[in-house]
Amino acid sequence: MKVLVTGAAGFLGRSLMSRLAADPRRLSLTALDLPEAIARASFNAHVEIVSCDLRKSEEVAAVLHGRDFDCVGHLAALVSSNDREALWKANVEATSNLVAALSCERLESVLIAGSAAVYGG
Repeated sequence: MKVLVTGAAGFLGRSLMSRLAADPRRLSLTALDLPEAIARASFNAHVEIVSCDLRKSEEVAAVLHGRDFDCVGHLAALVSSNDREALWKANVEATSNLVAALSCERLESVLIAGSAAVYGG
């Protein structure tokens, strides 16, 4: 099974990646995140690490083209910022870009996590 996790270096992403890496089945794991986030994270040696900015639709399409993932866990998000435009781009546009790039894929499942940040603070 081929699994993609966006936001893999974040709080939820690291937790999901460690759970998936411990799965006794043979999983092909791909961690997708921003370059600066990946630089701070450490992943199992069997994880393919892909640097990508989900806010850039062309970059997302190029990175995902022909990879044939079975499952996607979309956990990438910006959760704390006073910059409403940055929040919109990181959360809404990035999710839209990912969904568009995956629209032709035959996925078994997609997990999209939300954030309490949508309720304001």
